[in-house]
Amino acid sequence: MSAKEEQNLFRAVLLWMVGREERRRRLPGYGDALGQLRRELADRYVVCDSATLETLLPRDHRTELDLSASKRFIFLEALERAPMIPVMSVYCNFVSTPSVVRLRTALFLLTPNDLGHKVQAVGYRFETPEGPQGRHSYHHAQPIRAFDAAGSELPGAQSWLPTTDPTFALDADNPISLIFCMLVSLYGADYMKSMVGLKLIPRLRQYLDGTGLPSLRARRDAT
Repeated sequence: MSAKEEQNLFRAVLLWMVGREERRRRLPGYGDALGQLRRELADRYVVCDSATLETLLPRDHRTELDLSASKRFIFLEALERAPMIPVMSVYCNFVSTPSVVRLRTALFLLTPNDLGHKVQAVGYRFETPEGPQGRHSYHHAQPIRAFDAAGSELPGAQSWLPTTDPTFALDADNPISLIFCMLVSLYGADYMKSMVGLKLIPRLRQYLDGTGLPSLRARRDAT
């Protein structure tokens, strides 16, 4: 697994995720509540669409990305059962050894109040190990109250919420399996079935080998 291949595949997976959200949002049945929530979120956070993301993501000699610094955010596919919309900020550095990836993801929803509704959110960061040794020297997830330390808090964030504990260990050992741990955490194991037929699957195999997610293992065997 070369750092170059890891970087290129990370780029391809993120573009696929954003493109999937853009296609899904145009389909009939995107509910009124989701449409209203997305419009309100787009007023608060600058949407990083697929065309913009393609120009920002690491490529060739550009090996680092910090979306929070550019004040842009990736809108992921909505969870219709809630309904909720995940919004993500990405930091990655593929010069570091090993590569560093931080996915700060917040789930937004509308809750009723006396004025009609308000936007609230809960967030987590999914991260590669913080050094070779220490308390967080493994792929992990932790709660967040904001997309970055200098930014404003997420709507509805509680000041008492701890952001260093608990630290949830993830079944990942590289940036690619980290992304899929986040996706399965959001959408469930059946989400992987949506990848059937994707050209990315053969390239993903070596990065997903060794994970304990049954659907990932089954999908590899099926392809």
